[in-house]
Amino acid sequence: RSAAAQEVIRREGLADERELQSWFIRRIERHLNAAGRRLIGWDEIVEGGLSPTATLMFWRDWNAEALELAASQGNDVVMTPNSVMYFDHYQADPAGEPVAIGGLTTVEDVYAFDPVPEPFRGGGEDRILGAQANLWTEYVPTPQKAEYMAYPRAVALAEVVWSAEDQRDWTSFQARLSPILERLDLRSVNYRRPDR
Repeated sequence: RSAAAQEVIRREGLADERELQSWFIRRIERHLNAAGRRLIGWDEIVEGGLSPTATLMFWRDWNAEALELAASQGNDVVMTPNSVMYFDHYQADPAGEPVAIGGLTTVEDVYAFDPVPEPFRGGGEDRILGAQANLWTEYVPTPQKAEYMAYPRAVALAEVVWSAEDQRDWTSFQARLSPILERLDLRSVNYRRPDR
């Protein structure tokens, strides 16, 4: 433990390191707000208290309390849950795929994703700013592998966030995907070929 951090905890009357993190984030947020900017942070920013003006990047889908807190306080949220928005995961059985960090997220999983979680239904939908896919590159050494990991999952995500829930249909999406893949072929994009 940092002696300097412990001194700030003592001096500011904070309970622990979580409150220290929130204290630090609030200080940064004041600087951002003074410059006409808004704080956006990964969902760890809820630990020790969530600023009512911060935008939450929700990635830890096992941490439903973060979403509930954001909903109750009126915070904006960008949905990026690990289980479906991490495009560094395998797209199919790892035995037939290039090495990935782990996990499994198929294009169908992405297409089935609902970007508006339960705590925001019935009046809070406008506080869901959108969804974001993440492609961390520890196992992605080349642009070609980045393309492979991103496509066609990015196409599925685009339709999910652009379409009303009642307008999404997996079977019709598959038909619409074919011409998009032809365009990717014309541009020599190294996408993963869908299983048929």
